[in-house]
Amino acid sequence: MKSSYISLRDIFQIWRFAVPTVLFQAIGGILGVAIGYYHFWFMNMWIGGALGMLPGMLVGTAWHHFAAPNRAQSIHAVRLLACIGGAIILMAVFGAIPRMSGEMRRIADVSQLDPSEITQIEVFDEYGKTLLLTVTDPALIAEFALSVSDANGYAPGHDHCTQSWYVVVSGNARREYELDFCESRPEAVIGGFVSKNGHSTRHYGSFISQNLRIWVDHNLI
Repeated sequence: MKSSYISLRDIFQIWRFAVPTVLFQAIGGILGVAIGYYHFWFMNMWIGGALGMLPGMLVGTAWHHFAAPNRAQSIHAVRLLACIGGAIILMAVFGAIPRMSGEMRRIADVSQLDPSEITQIEVFDEYGKTLLLTVTDPALIAEFALSVSDANGYAPGHDHCTQSWYVVVSGNARREYELDFCESRPEAVIGGFVSKNGHSTRHYGSFISQNLRIWVDHNLI
C-alpha cells in the first residue's frame, strides 16, 4: 500500500503546479487593488488573489499532469495544495465577498438617505439602554440626512473612542448605527452598521463622515 506521506521532495516536484498558481494569484491581487471596489486595499488584494488562484490551479494542474516526469509520486502534494486553494476560494466567494458587498450597499444607503422617508431618529447611550434624544423635527432630520451624505467606507484599526452612541433611524426602513468619537479621527464621526437584539450586537461594517460630526456636536454635545 502506497504511503500518503508528503515529503519535501514532493513539494519541489510540483513547481509546475505552484508557479501558475502563484503567478495568477499575484495578477489577481494587482487587479483587485487596481479595481478598488472595496475601501480597504488589503481586502481588494486578498479577494483578487483568491479568485486568481482558480485559473492558476487549473493551468498548473494540467501542466503538471502532462509534463511532470514523476507526477504519480507527487500527486498527493498537488491534491493537498489544491484543497487548500479551493478552501481559500470558497471563503472568498461565500464569505468575504458577500460581506463586503453588503457593507458597500449599506454605505451607499447611508450616504443617500431621503429625509422624506425618515419619521424619527432616536439616540441612545452606547449600550442602547438610555434614550438621550428623539428627533421628529423634519428640519433636523433633513440636516442629519444631508450631513451623512459624505459617508465613505472606513477600515477601523485600534481606535480609542471617547464617546459613543447607538442611533435608530425609523421610517420606510429601520436603520441602526453606532456613532463614535475616536482620537485617531477627531474631525469626524466613525459610524458602524449594527443590529441589536437584547444584549448582543452584530456589526456589518463601518463608515466615516466629517459632516456628521457637526450635527452630533450641535445636537448631542
